[in-house]
Amino acid sequence: KDVENASVNYTLSQVGTYNFSVVVTDGVDTVSDVKEFVTTIGKVKINSVKLNKTSFKKGNTVKIKVSATPSTGKVKSKIVVKTPNGAKKIVKGYSTKMSASYKLKKKGMYKFTVSVKDGKTSTSTTKSIEVK
Repeated sequence: KDVENASVNYTLSQVGTYNFSVVVTDGVDTVSDVKEFVTTIGKVKINSVKLNKTSFKKGNTVKIKVSATPSTGKVKSKIVVKTPNGAKKIVKGYSTKMSASYKLKKKGMYKFTVSVKDGKTSTSTTKSIEVK
């Protein structure tokens, strides 16, 4: 069959090295080449961590909303707070719910660590707020 513009689609379904052999002939001459492709695992990505306010006072409730994109499977998030006295508390354990609230009981610096994971990878980021 004569084909001027041929293409092949192939889904690289596993991590590893793939070698594709291409052979072209016009009935007289034949040319061949091998192309190598290496696949790696993508990583879950935190797109944003948004708070309901930009400044907070003692007694306020901070609402944290997480947006993340998985490399595979579903995204789960976890939020841990480090309070002004250095204590770490779990605001929300790993779940597919991507938001949580926390009451700010003391003045000082709070550090919220947001961790996300999917079926294969994980990552985290920290957001700090000062409570006046």
